[in-house]
Amino acid sequence: MRKKDVKILDTTLREGELNSGVYFTTNKIETIGSSLAKLGTPRIEVSVVYPQRGGNIKEIKKALDNIQGSYPKSMFIVQCRALQQDIEIAQQMETTGCGVYIAISKIHRMNKLGGISVEDTISRLSDAISSLKEQGFAYRRAVLEDASRFFSQYKAKEDNLDILKKIIKAVDEAGATTISLPDTAGLLEESNALKMLQFASEITEKELSAHFHNDYGNALSNTKNVIKEGLAVEPHVSVFGLGAGAGISDHYELSANLMDNLDIETGENRSYFKTLYKKFQEVTKIPIPWNHPLSDFARTEKAGTHQAQQLIDPEGYVPKKKLYNDFDNQIILDVGRSSSGHLIKKMLEGYDLDDQTILDIITLISRRSTLFNRKLYNIEIKNLVKDISNINLPTALISQYIGPEKAFYLLKVKPQNTSEITEKLEKINGAIRVLETYGNFDIIIEAYNDKNTQKAIENIVGENIVEISPLIVG
Repeated sequence: MRKKDVKILDTTLREGELNSGVYFTTNKIETIGSSLAKLGTPRIEVSVVYPQRGGNIKEIKKALDNIQGSYPKSMFIVQCRALQQDIEIAQQMETTGCGVYIAISKIHRMNKLGGISVEDTISRLSDAISSLKEQGFAYRRAVLEDASRFFSQYKAKEDNLDILKKIIKAVDEAGATTISLPDTAGLLEESNALKMLQFASEITEKELSAHFHNDYGNALSNTKNVIKEGLAVEPHVSVFGLGAGAGISDHYELSANLMDNLDIETGENRSYFKTLYKKFQEVTKIPIPWNHPLSDFARTEKAGTHQAQQLIDPEGYVPKKKLYNDFDNQIILDVGRSSSGHLIKKMLEGYDLDDQTILDIITLISRRSTLFNRKLYNIEIKNLVKDISNINLPTALISQYIGPEKAFYLLKVKPQNTSEITEKLEKINGAIRVLETYGNFDIIIEAYNDKNTQKAIENIVGENIVEISPLIVG
């Protein structure tokens, strides 16, 4: 078993862009890359820039240089085909590392590469690695695309382990510093994923990469287990697990797992993940999935018996490190149709209310939520409590249990192109949606209510603002 050194490679800016509908401008590349470097991600992968397809090498290089100037510890790596013309482009990007790939399975060699032989495949890949060494790349990765097929039930007769061994030895001798055996089609379950990396580790002492696709939902477990067993050094991840097809391992899910549960350090700032993912959502407009561990839903507790535990000691349902790093020690308790008496009683502690009044409040909240078929807004809960008990609950107290208030800011602006303003408003901290409308108001902003939100809006719109009407909904 190898030593469990881990050098996470985030490939959001390369693999992630293979996800349908995802495209990164130079500004987005710089913002996302800077956030990943600030997180402390050791290796960040970017796409090769093809000028013939409209790419601007100078712009991308400048963006990467800016990031490196602020965060010199993160290494940038570009991946390209095992072709000399691609390597020449990669050299112009002046990254520390470069990975070159070629398909090695029969089905890929026949259908993607015009039926080239195994010998030609080895020659092209070895020559590409030698070229990287000559060009001065400190990090040189050989990517044996579709290597996982050799360990699956879908392999061809020609996909035998003697050939794979020959390929691994060839790229090792050519000067590869890292060798990747990706699960390109997401074929492998855990035992075969371990066999594949174990097989490679007995042939070479070079770093091995763990790049597993998620076609059967196995990417995270496969990546985690080959790292846990010390078989791979470089796990490949992306934000939200974005990538071709069903994507790959999610960056947070892997890194937090390694640090929190396996005591394997990644060198990353554990408490910065929430900020990174919020920033990514803000920049790309790709929302955090509802079932992601960092979504607001993940810290919302609805079941009454669970709420009782959360009020007394939230670690009963939320691991300590997640509670501290991801949730800022705050659990949102859902007051709705299954409204919990524990929660309401806790919220009303300190007020002189008898049991019957508290029961009336709980009943009314539940009935109203059922009628509306949704969770009640903070302001609605505040009004219901006042109607029954004449107690004016502080907004901050309600937010402590139910979560932050929401507000709609209705803007009327001077006649102009509102698109530029809208783009700036979307970047306000806490902004959920920004809509251009026609009618009494020109722009509607849905955001979490914060004392600085309106000020931020006014600063952006400036003298062009005619009217701003905040509507607090809770």
